[in-house]
Amino acid sequence: MRFDKNVCISNIYYIAKQKGIRIGDIEAAAGVSTGYISRLNKEDNKAVPGVDFLVSVAEMLEVSLESILRCDYKMLTEDEQRVVNFQNKLIQQTLSYELAWKKQSHLDITAMHYSDDDNCYYPEHPLMTRQLSDETDDGSAVFYSSFYPDHVSKIRRIYVTTLNNVTNLYILEIECETHQQDEAFAVYEMYMAKYDKLPVCCARKDSVSAFIPLFESLFTAVENSSSHMHLTSAARDILDAYINGTYEDEEFPF
Repeated sequence: MRFDKNVCISNIYYIAKQKGIRIGDIEAAAGVSTGYISRLNKEDNKAVPGVDFLVSVAEMLEVSLESILRCDYKMLTEDEQRVVNFQNKLIQQTLSYELAWKKQSHLDITAMHYSDDDNCYYPEHPLMTRQLSDETDDGSAVFYSSFYPDHVSKIRRIYVTTLNNVTNLYILEIECETHQQDEAFAVYEMYMAKYDKLPVCCARKDSVSAFIPLFESLFTAVENSSSHMHLTSAARDILDAYINGTYEDEEFPF
């Protein structure tokens, strides 16, 4: 996508106003002179902001660089802005290792459990649906997109994390095709699930959706984060206490 300076500067003004941050404070934090952003915004100024400046601005505004460069905030609805802000927070918390993500395997998403109440097997995964192929079949777990319910969907990759120790959040890359198999396309989707599946947002990868760069950044951050070890908060406390010599023997569960 071609860089659009007008959209970029407009986003900086828009987000700063939303967050109550003064433009002068952004300029100071980025190490540029007062009025720099205003001068950039003039029609006859052909100068392009540098990468270091934009990275500093993104950090100051607590948003991803991609959202400043590739989302036109003024064109988003209130709900779309809410989702963009949510995705930005997920990216930030993933990069800082506040969120631990787990890549789910084919076995994770297709596992079934037996219900004694009605003598049937049901999917264990909250995003999956039981499908019967014949009257004697115990059933299998299949995924149906909430955004493209009339299409056949195949999960290509899926990650899960837990928000506030209560709700699971899933991000997926899926492939959709019509039942006639005359059209196929890739989609990013996001769901929440505590008991029931709650669709949050989606974006076709071949579209110009504002969510595309954020999904891409989130998947990159998640894949990098999930390749590293993560300690539970309890394990961190115990290790820190041991390292700092502030522990008592009875504090250790082993």
